[in-house]
Amino acid sequence: ECWEQATHCFQQCVRLKADCAELLCELGTEFAKASSARGDRDFAAFAAVAARAALDVTDTAAGHAAMAEAHAAQGSIEQATQEAMLAMEAHRDEDARKAIYERAVQWCEDNHKQELAEALHDLYQRLIDDEAAAP
Repeated sequence: ECWEQATHCFQQCVRLKADCAELLCELGTEFAKASSARGDRDFAAFAAVAARAALDVTDTAAGHAAMAEAHAAQGSIEQATQEAMLAMEAHRDEDARKAIYERAVQWCEDNHKQELAEALHDLYQRLIDDEAAAP
């Protein structure tokens, strides 16, 4: 099955993490999505390990976005929101930032975390304003 191959690939990447940070981010995100779709807690744990390994190599927006997905898959919405905010601040790509924002707001709404959704909105608006004011 594809997930068995993905798990094997994941294990290899964790061993070689310095050479696989980008792939670890992608694997983390995909494992988180699979966890949500299938209700498989093992995939959520794999997602967190992959994202943490990627962040250990280099602190990137993609790593924080993957970690946010992993926390959300594990039901830790507060931590997911914090990681999403870090990813939004680090991202220079406006479309990617917007996608992270929208995904995180959805987690907050689905879990009745209005104060977190408002914090996301405030940050997103500040980032838009800062970008507009930059020369």
